[in-house]
Amino acid sequence: KDAIIGLGDLINERSIWASYALTNEKVAKLISEAEDLDLANATDEQKTALAQAIDAAKAVQNSESGYGPAYFALHEIMGQIDDSYNLHVRLCSMAQSKQVDEVMEAIDKATKKDITMDSAADVLAAKKAYDTLAADSDKRLAGYVENVDKLEAAETELAKKIDEAITKAGESSEQGKTVSAENTKAIEAIDAVVKTLDDDMKAKVEKLSDYTTLKEAYDKAVDDLVSNLNTDIEKAVAALEGVDSKNMTDEQKEQVKELVSRLDKLNDDQKKGIKNLDKLKPYSDAVTNSTGGQDTPSTPGTPSSSGTQSGKPSAPGTSSKPAATVKTVKVGSKVISGGLIYKVTASTAKKRTVQVVGTKKKTIKTVKVPATITISSKKYKVTAIAKNAIKNRKGLKKVTIGNNVTSIGTGAFYGCKKLTTVTIGKNVKTIGSKAFYGDKKLKKITIKGTKLKKVGTRAFKGIYKKAVIKVPKKKLKAYKKLMKGKGQAATVAVR
Repeated sequence: KDAIIGLGDLINERSIWASYALTNEKVAKLISEAEDLDLANATDEQKTALAQAIDAAKAVQNSESGYGPAYFALHEIMGQIDDSYNLHVRLCSMAQSKQVDEVMEAIDKATKKDITMDSAADVLAAKKAYDTLAADSDKRLAGYVENVDKLEAAETELAKKIDEAITKAGESSEQGKTVSAENTKAIEAIDAVVKTLDDDMKAKVEKLSDYTTLKEAYDKAVDDLVSNLNTDIEKAVAALEGVDSKNMTDEQKEQVKELVSRLDKLNDDQKKGIKNLDKLKPYSDAVTNSTGGQDTPSTPGTPSSSGTQSGKPSAPGTSSKPAATVKTVKVGSKVISGGLIYKVTASTAKKRTVQVVGTKKKTIKTVKVPATITISSKKYKVTAIAKNAIKNRKGLKKVTIGNNVTSIGTGAFYGCKKLTTVTIGKNVKTIGSKAFYGDKKLKKITIKGTKLKKVGTRAFKGIYKKAVIKVPKKKLKAYKKLMKGKGQAATVAVR
């Protein structure tokens, strides 16, 4: 040891031992710096720990030896408050250091992508790993986790996403009163996440009690629907006994169609509670197969005798209720859902897409473009808003664009003079020229995604002169450049 230290002295031309060995003076100096430390951003817990560490260091300050643990403990808490004091050294065993690394890796895995409901498992696994570490008898270990701020932010964002999902599920199901396969799927997705939350995370979800009420109401609505369907199917099957499925009267056909429409609101598990389906099947198959493709706009729901579909549309922004009543869905077919007219752009087993091409009513006040709609029991992604699709809707005030939309066409919202708020989903890549031209009351545009590559000429010409375009922080510089000179006044802020 002495030889190695001596060699270090020769190479560095100074006493290595004197430079790095702890002394009473170094302990006193650190105590003085600790007492002058800026605590403006320190938590109450950190302030208490710092005071205790200072007292411990003072207790051994004038000792001849043995002041190392107190010195480094003080240094460590100072590093937690002010990173310039962070030694980035772990005073623990190799096994404990490996445990810290594993927690940091779990946090990085959970936070490397945008937080969604699908991220819940990774975020909660990282939280459990960190909480386990924090509960260790060696309290220093949790302090070595350098990315805990990412975990805290992810927990907050996940709680927000759960709240949003609960709100959306409540709106689409009219607070649990409207049953559909889509609503059931949404509620089941929330339930799967909520069941995995610990007490700490549950406290962060503001609408958890609302969800409990919603779930109870929805379960009752499903039970009522199943009970009523069983009664009505039993009556219908009895009335059709001995009737050939090809020879039903128009009235009998309509009755069967109505039963099929109600059955389509249930998912496969819920349908297990339905009796006499085998007896109804020949008649339901007959009315289903008698309908043709969709060449004119139609609403997913109960089919009309002409082969198109009619029925009450879903609430704006929600996927339409499953139909299972159209034999084929052709590219170019048009359907109505949630007050919007859609055109089918792809209809294969691997790819099903539609684009918004219009609105059912010119007087529409709110447009909520969903991520998907359902046609004939199949989900279709809503990937675009076509050219001039929602042009000159004079009463339109609010627009929300779903996360599967990648393109907003030329003049899509041209001349919507009462439009005030627009929220654009995460995957929009293109905003066409004159997309929001002349929308003079448009004060707030929120762009959630980071994939925007092109904004057409005069896209924002004539919007409110003090409008704010909110964009992701990490894309602020790029988006400012992208949106420069797109027709908006110089007083419009991109931030």
